Amino acid sequence: FGIDRIIWHILDHAYEETEKEGEKYNLLRLNESVAPADVIVLPLFEKDGMGEVARELNSKINSMKGVKSLLDSSKSIGRRYARADEIGVPWAVTIDHQTIEDNTVTVRRRDDQKQIRTSIDGLLSLIISNNVSTLF
Repeated sequence: FGIDRIIWHILDHAYEETEKEGEKYNLLRLNESVAPADVIVLPLFEKDGMGEVARELNSKINSMKGVKSLLDSSKSIGRRYARADEIGVPWAVTIDHQTIEDNTVTVRRRDDQKQIRTSIDGLLSLIISNNVSTLF
């Protein structure tokens, strides 16, 4: 049989097609241990220092042993959330105007789209200890 059937089984059970705001919406609910990345960092805009903070945070996360982070700054924030959901990234971290003011970020959970604000330092500690889910 080989590994093909196992991989297909994982993808088949994790894939969900729904409708959101009248449009088709794909969601890949992969277990965090097999997701292609642990986190995606999304600056709301490239201006006002948000892009720079996002690149710095992405670099810090990627420097952690065993942790993979992606960075996406193209298109609208909603479209970027959707792309991250489609490839199975469990956590999206948004850098916005408030981040610049108080060093907090919005963390979004893929499976139910719930969001919560937390400090960047607190988030980094949770990522390295694999405990981001304790935020919710």
